Amino acid sequence: EAGPAVEAGLKAVAATQRHLADDDPGRADQALAAARTAPFPPPLRVSYALTEGAVALGVGDPDAARRWADEADKARPGTAAAELLRAAVCYRRGQWKEAAERAAAVTRQVGPDPQAS
Repeated sequence: EAGPAVEAGLKAVAATQRHLADDDPGRADQALAAARTAPFPPPLRVSYALTEGAVALGVGDPDAARRWADEADKARPGTAAAELLRAAVCYRRGQWKEAAERAAAVTRQVGPDPQAS
């Protein structure tokens, strides 16, 4: 059972993801503050790290986003979402070829989106 700090952290991550979905990285960053001290176990640490990375990318800090992708990989090596975050970092930096290669690698790993037309 998760302790109160982990539960509060998970609620903060969920609120952060809603703000990201609303394209409001500033509010997302504020919402995530409550999760930054939570002692997440490795499976939850992946989601937290990826959320931090998405916030960093949203507020214009691709270097931090890349570091958070690396943190997600430390918690669970080979996480497709971490590689997709790295692809987004490359895209943001204008590194088009590397972004495309990384995104293609993710597609090979997880398969094509059956909903895509």
